[in-house]
Amino acid sequence: MSLMGTKEEWLAYLERYRRYNEWEARNPHRMEPEVAVLSISNLYDFLPESSRHRADDPEGMRYMMSCLSRLT
Repeated sequence: MSLMGTKEEWLAYLERYRRYNEWEARNPHRMEPEVAVLSISNLYDFLPESSRHRADDPEGMRYMMSCLSRLT
């Protein structure tokens, strides 16, 4: 999807967002925001030292988002 995207892409995005909001309403948050942030920090600690200092790879993020967009 380009930065602006087509009308169909945006409609599909909005539908996925709507479905997520419905899911979120049925599945309330089970942890406080502070705990969630701490959990992310703990996961970061599991990364090898070399990974922590490597430059971000936007292509990897694009690939991951492309894969995730196919999930229904």
